[in-house]
Amino acid sequence: MTEERLKDAFGRTPLSVQYRVKNALNGPKEGTIMKKKISVVLIAALVTVALLGGVAIAKTDWGVMEFLGWQSGGRAADTGSQLASKVQTVAQNYDGEAVRIDVTDAVYDSAGGVYALAWTLENKTPGTEYYIICDGITFDEEKSFARSMGNVSEFFLGDEAVKCGVCGEVPETGGKNVELTFTILKALAEHVEIDCEWDAATEEDARKAEFAYQDSLMKINAEGKIAVAGDGFIELGEDGWAEGESYAEALVHSGKFELAEHFTLSFPLRDDSMDDMKKVYTGKTDFKFDGYELHVRKAEITPLSAHFTVDYISDEKPGDGGKGVGPLWEICFAIDDKSPADGLPYDSYWGGQGSGDWGDEIPVQLDDGRWLSTYNYEMFELHVWPEEIKMFLITYSDGETLEPTYHLDDVVTLKFE
Repeated sequence: MTEERLKDAFGRTPLSVQYRVKNALNGPKEGTIMKKKISVVLIAALVTVALLGGVAIAKTDWGVMEFLGWQSGGRAADTGSQLASKVQTVAQNYDGEAVRIDVTDAVYDSAGGVYALAWTLENKTPGTEYYIICDGITFDEEKSFARSMGNVSEFFLGDEAVKCGVCGEVPETGGKNVELTFTILKALAEHVEIDCEWDAATEEDARKAEFAYQDSLMKINAEGKIAVAGDGFIELGEDGWAEGESYAEALVHSGKFELAEHFTLSFPLRDDSMDDMKKVYTGKTDFKFDGYELHVRKAEITPLSAHFTVDYISDEKPGDGGKGVGPLWEICFAIDDKSPADGLPYDSYWGGQGSGDWGDEIPVQLDDGRWLSTYNYEMFELHVWPEEIKMFLITYSDGETLEPTYHLDDVVTLKFE
């Protein structure tokens, strides 16, 4: 939905919401890439420091293997040695007056279009709190899409050094030259988390929770303190934002922060180091059952991701739960790891993240009267690399309960090479 259509449907988007979406590392994947620029006011405050490229960093027990859970001794243990050989040492650091960052290592899964980075962050002036903003991670100047992260952006750095990591999608154009850009702000006021309970059972409860949130936000700001949302985002209130300002600029202009440092770390990565670990399904593609058929168009597993595209062809038109719910069916991709989850015989949680979509045009009626829909599923941060996958259909009852039916009599086994 375009911005204009959003305005027509819901009215003008509040500036606070615009800033939250624009500043998110895992925000909209589409649209023009906008490089943040620090204004003349902020440039005057920049600290001149040196970027030390390729300098050896202090030994640490933190890296992408730990961030991704590959060193936990769990299900990935048997593949750990092969994965460890694919980790690329970065050894890039920034040593400023406020903070020090040591980027330890990375993995680059070009076949899956996924990367992971790990670094440590240290406060150089104990007793001073800094607010960390990651302005973006780019590959050959194209913005990447972050899937998961820990201690990357929008958090306060105290006296203790922290371990940081991010796993995300490489831009569609690829790229080998990585840039991490950070803005470090010094907090000039006490920060307080906004007090609000969001567990609302009814629409009226949700409305009351929103009022309570806004009331708490206004009180904190009126006291000259920093209002912090549960996700670390700084809430300035609607009057605290100005059109055209970056998130960092707005925080500085609030008078509650001052710019300590702004810098970019740059380093190259190899994009072919994991190509030999890709697995592709090349077996039977059409599976017919009572009342429906599944057609596998794509099924592949890479070190950091799994991708599936399957056509669902049904005799009856699939149910639709309406806006916000979507089609009343999905396809599950699970493993038989002998430790069932949620009472099912197979475990569908074998990656850190998974998401599916049904495409734009669904369903389409075929010439024979049946209905065709396409389901795309992606999984990231894999914990296991199975030789075979169990695939089966899940349908949901129409209504408020959306009770699932697992079609376990029609399980398909996909074996990978």
